[in-house]
Amino acid sequence: MRMTRLLIIVLASLSLLACSDYQRARSAYEGGNYPKAFELFKKMSEAGDIRAEYDLSLMYLQGIGTKQDLNQAWYWMRKAADHGNQLAMVELGGRHEYGVDLDKDETKAVYWFKKAALAGNSVGRYNLAKMYMDGRGVPQDP
Repeated sequence: MRMTRLLIIVLASLSLLACSDYQRARSAYEGGNYPKAFELFKKMSEAGDIRAEYDLSLMYLQGIGTKQDLNQAWYWMRKAADHGNQLAMVELGGRHEYGVDLDKDETKAVYWFKKAALAGNSVGRYNLAKMYMDGRGVPQDP
């Protein structure tokens, strides 16, 4: 019983630390300290934080706090999406749908929109429905 309580306390503490790290990174970003935000997001991303993976990908994509690097941007965006970040899924779907910074590939767009939709994302659902209505990347199904 004692070990169970101790384990719960330790896990709760680790969860709070992770939350506070993310909040520090967001605060640095929102305060305009982009190099610090980049450093924190990168460290957290390397530890597997899906929120940080997504934010890091956007910083690489836009060249904020670091040199723009599309390869790194899409690496971290895909990693975030593969780890369940719905915003990353929708972003990848949209980029593939219109061919912005990634190859135009409507089949891949459908893949990412469907993943987002199945995860409960309303934008993913809407975009997937549009793809089916228009028959883009899938057989038309109005």
